[in-house]
Amino acid sequence: MDRDFLNNIWLKTPPCHLRSGRLKVLLALTAYSEKYGYAPTVREVAELLGHKSHSTVHLHMEALRRNGFVRGQRGVARSWELTRKGRMAAGAA
Repeated sequence: MDRDFLNNIWLKTPPCHLRSGRLKVLLALTAYSEKYGYAPTVREVAELLGHKSHSTVHLHMEALRRNGFVRGQRGVARSWELTRKGRMAAGAA
């Protein structure tokens, strides 16, 4: 997935109360899922956003899970999915 695609989504996203990093992770998760039909791994999100380490992305995804924007099983790859609240925040509702 190219960054231009992600940047295009970033520019079209309505403002919400999420921090910038968490919103970027949410948008990357949304864009990847829409393009490929399944959720990305944490490492794939990190690569898409240009992070060298996946730990920051993991922290953002856990915060999104705790706040009800995504759901997924811990330790299970590609189990992340957006909740209704997450789709609304990402502008995908």
